[in-house]
Amino acid sequence: MKVNNVTGGYYTQKGFVNAVNNVRFEVLQGEVFGIAGESGCGKTTLMKIIYGYVVPPLKVIKGTVVLEDEQIVPSNITLLQKNVWWRKISWIPQAAQNIFNPLKKIFDHFEETLKSHGYGDTPKAELRELVEKHIVRLGLPKEVLDSYPHQLSGGMKQRVAIALATILKPRVLLADEPTSALDVVVQRAILQLLKRMQKDFGMTIILVSHDIHMLGVVADRMAIMYAGEIVEIGDVKSIFEEPLHPYTRALIESVPQLGVKKVIKGLAGQPPDLLSPPPGCRFHPRCPFAMDICRREKPPLIEVGKGHFVACWLYAKR
Repeated sequence: MKVNNVTGGYYTQKGFVNAVNNVRFEVLQGEVFGIAGESGCGKTTLMKIIYGYVVPPLKVIKGTVVLEDEQIVPSNITLLQKNVWWRKISWIPQAAQNIFNPLKKIFDHFEETLKSHGYGDTPKAELRELVEKHIVRLGLPKEVLDSYPHQLSGGMKQRVAIALATILKPRVLLADEPTSALDVVVQRAILQLLKRMQKDFGMTIILVSHDIHMLGVVADRMAIMYAGEIVEIGDVKSIFEEPLHPYTRALIESVPQLGVKKVIKGLAGQPPDLLSPPPGCRFHPRCPFAMDICRREKPPLIEVGKGHFVACWLYAKR
């Protein structure tokens, strides 16, 4: 997948909120690609754009998203619904535990999805067998299909949401904060499930989280996002062993680690107002290394090491 210089955001009564600004990166086939950043940095908006779910007030100003030979953005939502969504790319939205219709049993959700994507004439018994095989392979008991959503725990509903999103074996799965609001034991189980799916199905996963250490456990490569922009991209080992951008370092240092004794450092200040972001580097008001050029000019995203990119004037030629 290629995300090419995408800029987008929301029209409001106060003006245009530039939530995603000139974002570009590539995701390789069969990898887990993480996107980390504070809440409000534009991660969910970026996921909507990558999925092609661009509906008002969201607007893409420029850029393209291409999945192999399929153009996702710009495109027509009706065509995406018919030919792309669920089959080629699927999305687990934030708080996916709440996506279910409380008046329908779990199997009804699978049946509705399958019948609207090419299985309209398939007998119910065959659909049931197909769904049972899929959820059992993902470690779910087939009895959950006869349950109503309220009868399942939050962790179980999240597993069912993942199973529903992957029932048609999409090539790419977008997972937006899939472990939020879950206890640590369930979080671990969800991450193990995603990793197993990636290996078993040869699936590419784009995983979004504010928890950079969680992404470090499951991702192959990751991008760091701040105020709607990508500030660093690299493989997980490089990001943690040699973080280049001051914001990346701050994210890593701000999270406690089990068994590691260190002083937890907070990050002073607040993310900028995206209605009127600061000139130059958007991180400069909070950066301890800010220089005059940081306040005037936006740094380019450059490759510092093999596959390791950063947007920072500490590394770019001035």
